[in-house]
Amino acid sequence: MDSDTENVEYGVQIQETSTYPLNNNILYREHVNQKTKRSFSYVIIKEGIYPDKIVTRPSNKQKERTETLQDTSNIRRKRQSKQYKIPHGYVVETTWGRAAGKQTVCCEIDYIDEIPQFRIRYGPNFQYIISSTKSPSNVALIYERTLKPRTKTTLSGPLVFGLQLESVQKARESKRRGNLIKPADNCILSTLEKRAKKIATKMQSSFSSDIKGIYHQSDEVKLKAIEFSVNKTDFQVNFRYEDQIKKNSQIQSIVKTVDQGQISRDSYRELAAVEYHLPCENSVSNE
Repeated sequence: MDSDTENVEYGVQIQETSTYPLNNNILYREHVNQKTKRSFSYVIIKEGIYPDKIVTRPSNKQKERTETLQDTSNIRRKRQSKQYKIPHGYVVETTWGRAAGKQTVCCEIDYIDEIPQFRIRYGPNFQYIISSTKSPSNVALIYERTLKPRTKTTLSGPLVFGLQLESVQKARESKRRGNLIKPADNCILSTLEKRAKKIATKMQSSFSSDIKGIYHQSDEVKLKAIEFSVNKTDFQVNFRYEDQIKKNSQIQSIVKTVDQGQISRDSYRELAAVEYHLPCENSVSNE
């Protein structure tokens, strides 16, 4: 799957070829006038996570000279600085360059006392290590100056670390959202009730759509109930198709029973959460 975005101001087209997380190999290219200006290939070793206190860093240090691209009018412009979220527990192998200039490094990011530590490992067995707590660009600069002290080439730290990869960002965000959902065992009764009703609503909508291609339009097809279990706890949601007059009559009867029996609002809420055929507590209390 290719993800193409274009920086119109600078005429840069970005191409990310990725099926991540199905395949952990990702190819990233930047094109100008349909010509590849630079490319990086990545192997995601550890995806990492976005911690609760996420640190963001610019694509290049604001006071550093950024990489530039030459347009058709021969004017050199600075590329706009971008912010990237810094993951924890992230490891990636990055390769760039051609022939004798080809380089492969292993990049790592870990948080220590809420401060991200950026490391680049290099050498035949990645036995040499360069680290920095400043930024990806800083450690990339140290790496480049270590190998070639006189070079004026500036590496993009975020590109070396693959922080711009959208497919990896989306995978982390998806897992982060999933981690925000509490396990059912840690939820109160009203939360479980809302989840059950949400599932029922989605299934009812899907059911109404599916029957159109199976039954004749004159057939009266109704979904009466669904049953499922969560951690060995059974749930049943009944769908009511009664008219409003009958429904109001039922609510009035329940209100009378609640008043006579002196059942508290909280007690009825708990009962309605278990017995899904009963009207919700708000319907009764509003009468």
